[in-house]
Amino acid sequence: CRSTTTMRDTDSEPIRLLFVAFDKNGDKKLDAAEVVTFFQSLGAKIEDGPEFRAAFDAIDTDKNGSLSFEEFMAVASTLFNPEDLQNVAKVRTVFERFDLDHDECISRSEVTRMFEELEGRAMTEEELEGFMRQAKDSSQKPADEAAPASTGDSGGAGSASSASVDVVTWAEFLQTARKTFDQFETYHRAKGVLE
Repeated sequence: CRSTTTMRDTDSEPIRLLFVAFDKNGDKKLDAAEVVTFFQSLGAKIEDGPEFRAAFDAIDTDKNGSLSFEEFMAVASTLFNPEDLQNVAKVRTVFERFDLDHDECISRSEVTRMFEELEGRAMTEEELEGFMRQAKDSSQKPADEAAPASTGDSGGAGSASSASVDVVTWAEFLQTARKTFDQFETYHRAKGVLE
C-alpha cells in the first residue's frame, strides 16, 4: 500500500524532478500521452483508454487537458511512496555529479571523465557506446524488456544499433537507473558518490 499522507515540503524537489522527467516536450505541463509513456517506460501496465482518461481528467482540476505541476503535486503522494521519492533524489545526486556543465544532459565527454574518476582508468569506446545506447534503449522500452543498467565495469548490453548517442537526458538517466536501482545505489555508494 502506498502512503496517502500529505507530502512534506522537503518532498517537493523529488516530485519536481519526476515532473520534469515526465514532461518530454519541456512545456511545463503533462499531457495524457506523456503520463502514459512515462509509466509504461517504468514497466506499468497502463493504456490510454477510458479508465485512464477518467483518472487523468479527475486530476486535471482546471480542465485544460494537461496537468500543471500543482495538479501533479496534489496527487503525487498517491502515485509515489516516500521510498520512491528518496530514490529519485539519490539518482539526481548521481546525475548532477555526471552533468559537469549543468546543462541537464550528460555528454559523452562527461561520461568518460566520471568513469575515469570512479574507476581509475580510461573508458573504452565500446564501454562508452554501451553506456550511452543503454540509457536511450532503457528509456524507450518497458522495464521488462530493457537491458540491465551498467554499473561502470562493463558497457552493458545496449542495442544492436550502430548509431552514436551524444547525450543522455535527466529523464533517460532516471528511467535507466530506476530499472536496476539496487545495483545502481550499491555501485555509487561504493564509489563514494552517494552517502
